[in-house]
Amino acid sequence: MFVLITKSMSFSFPRTTLALSTELSSVDQGLRVTMEKTRNSIDRISELPDGLIHRILSFIDMTDVVKTCILSKRWRYIWTSVNTVCIDFDSPAFEKYPIIERIARFIDFVDKVLNLRDDVADVNKFYLTLPLSQVDEESLECPKYYDILASCLNAWICSVVRHNIKTLSITFCISAEWTFELPECLINCKTLETWSLEMGVGVTL
Repeated sequence: MFVLITKSMSFSFPRTTLALSTELSSVDQGLRVTMEKTRNSIDRISELPDGLIHRILSFIDMTDVVKTCILSKRWRYIWTSVNTVCIDFDSPAFEKYPIIERIARFIDFVDKVLNLRDDVADVNKFYLTLPLSQVDEESLECPKYYDILASCLNAWICSVVRHNIKTLSITFCISAEWTFELPECLINCKTLETWSLEMGVGVTL
């Protein structure tokens, strides 16, 4: 005759394991709360009128303003109608690249910002900083790049003039002897109130 004897068995997790599980759960909950607060903050800002959002974005470099297009559908095209455009060659978005690629990316970015702009949105203020005075002229393959930059500057100025520019500030310093002729549209611009050109080159009116 066989008798089967069973014993009840219980398992206990080490205290450290339970503590870790609790801690991870707490961290996960904290992340969820943070994400929810961030989402709610964005939603609250999204409810603001465009004019106020534009005012907030006017204090931010354009490379960061453009990135807001991924926040939501509400923000997708906000950047195309901001009335203050600030673009700096020394922005972190460009400074990590070798000089030639850096200039090419800068030109491409400015072109896209102005070409993709809302046609009916005015540009009240346009600030452009392109300091190249410390750049080795040989690395720029002069005068090739200076001619390209001159053409781009001309096009950019004409673009903001078409958008009823009021305040124009351009800093463009290079070490080479070079003359830049201001486009006639700027001289005849009726909406322009103040303008500043800090250029390490000869400027012809």
